[in-house]
Amino acid sequence: MDGGHSFLKCKMVRRPWSLAQMDNIQNKLMLCNDPLSLFNELFRLTEEESIKVFVSCFGYGGTKEIRPMQETQ
Repeated sequence: MDGGHSFLKCKMVRRPWSLAQMDNIQNKLMLCNDPLSLFNELFRLTEEESIKVFVSCFGYGGTKEIRPMQETQ
């Protein structure tokens, strides 16, 4: 298992990426072959996209229970 499995490829994290409408970003990141290319791809994202990726990875990665993100108003 590679390091990106828990944050990008695991079945349990596919739904949150989809709910956040970030499938396209997830697919780009999954194509990265090493950590350097992953970081290069992350640095190409907009600030908003970067924040969403951070929240998705650390909010859902490796958890058993997945809940959709709720927006605060």
